[in-house]
Amino acid sequence: MKLSRARAADVLVTTLAVLAAGCSDGRAADQTSPGSLGPTERQVKLEKIRTLDCQGAFVCRQEKLLFITGAGNGYCLDLSGDPASPVVLSDSLPHAWDIAVKGDHAFVADNSRTISVYDISDRKTWRRIGEWPLPAAGENVIVRDDLAYVADCQAGLQILNIRDPSKPVRVGENRLPKQDIDAIGLSGNVAYLYDHADGTLRLVDVTDPANTKHLSLFEFGRPFIQGEMDLCRGYAYCVAGEFGVVVVDVRDSKSPKLAAVIDTPGYASDVIVSEDLAFVADGEAGVRVVDVRDPAKPIEVGRFTSSDLNAQQVAVLGNLLYVANKPPGGAMILRFQLPR
Repeated sequence: MKLSRARAADVLVTTLAVLAAGCSDGRAADQTSPGSLGPTERQVKLEKIRTLDCQGAFVCRQEKLLFITGAGNGYCLDLSGDPASPVVLSDSLPHAWDIAVKGDHAFVADNSRTISVYDISDRKTWRRIGEWPLPAAGENVIVRDDLAYVADCQAGLQILNIRDPSKPVRVGENRLPKQDIDAIGLSGNVAYLYDHADGTLRLVDVTDPANTKHLSLFEFGRPFIQGEMDLCRGYAYCVAGEFGVVVVDVRDSKSPKLAAVIDTPGYASDVIVSEDLAFVADGEAGVRVVDVRDPAKPIEVGRFTSSDLNAQQVAVLGNLLYVANKPPGGAMILRFQLPR
């Protein structure tokens, strides 16, 4: 693996004006004057640790494994040693948009009509042991206990029993006409279905997988993108491309409502929330860091940009960010530092 260390020019610190009440319109404080400085509550410093010799537009972390995948062969990296200097276990993973791991088995969604199951007891050599045909195209997968929840585009939510990983069986679904589910979230007995074409977030009761029930619908009023979402503390964060990130208050599952829109300068394609910070993959505008202690008044508090970064997705572990870069650029590892 070839590694390159951060140049001084790649270390960026953003200091933004943050009033005690936050931004009145919920937009980043530097939206109208990016270079302005003022009284601050919090600023986050980001620096590049290294660029990995791993290409792919998708990244996800499962425990101490990091997956970087795309149209070609993907990579599996071991984070159990020094997560700032991960070891490549395999550079021949199958094409994948998303990977979920349970024990020694990986469930792969690859935007095809199949969920594939691999035995990964040998992390260096994955062995395909099973599959399940999907009605449409699987893009996102979450595994909890003996069930796999799959975002299946026009076929909505598909729920598989994976007690025998080699023989997954569908036990339930939730689908409506004219939908395009690209991502899902799961909290308690509620599934959150992200529909990019309609710009909606549909909440579904999955207490009984064989008899799912519609709870409510949030409508943004314009399309999202073929992107991702995250859940944290009763709020859903939905990427919306040129419109940034749409924050939806879902504390009442029967009445979701708009909390805020995080207006980023680039093209938001992924978001992950850790503690009180939202990390946004924002294309050529790099990675944006947003304080969401008050989700209704998000404040941008940090950013990292570089001429060789077109941020596509992001994963987090501790104070490290793993950023998928638009090929042929390699994935980057960033370290962020909170104020003392």
